[in-house]
Amino acid sequence: NGKIDESTCTSPSYDDCSDPLVVSAAGNFALSTVAAKLDYSASCLTTNAQFRDLVAAVEVPAGAPLDVDIVATAVGDVALAASTTCGDASSEIACNSVAETAGVARLRLRGLAAGTYPVYVFTDASSPVAFSVDYLAAEPAPTNDTCGTAAPLTPGVHVVADLTDAHADLTSACGPVAGDLAYSFTLAAPSDVHVF
Repeated sequence: NGKIDESTCTSPSYDDCSDPLVVSAAGNFALSTVAAKLDYSASCLTTNAQFRDLVAAVEVPAGAPLDVDIVATAVGDVALAASTTCGDASSEIACNSVAETAGVARLRLRGLAAGTYPVYVFTDASSPVAFSVDYLAAEPAPTNDTCGTAAPLTPGVHVVADLTDAHADLTSACGPVAGDLAYSFTLAAPSDVHVF
């Protein structure tokens, strides 16, 4: 009849490796999930029929290796994964998907050499995903991730526990956690201890 019945049809942006969001400097981005579909997989991704994915190409400039800190925030479940080759699951270098912190996923990719790294954003959200990228001086990951490698604490000395890429190795009465680090302290006599 000559009528177009798909006048509101939308082509997705950043839906696959052929059309990624190119990131060459630190910044904040709003990623629309409209018309996107699930094209890729990741080791930490749970089964969710509503998931779709978006792709960013994060460029690391020439020079000394850098850490890249990536955060995705969505109204719904969200996960992040990174690899060295787009579309190749075997080249995955990091993945974060934690049900207990639904709505936020974070990766710290450590010591990246110059090059382009695909980053996948998985979400079931229909609203835009807030996606941020920051470039930082390279730092080694914490090594105190088990009881055998617990870092000693000194009373009164402030310590920052960076759980960005920590794994959940230990069990706790507090329930599931995104990741954990282990610390230890020694008492010369029975004492009340406040840790915060």
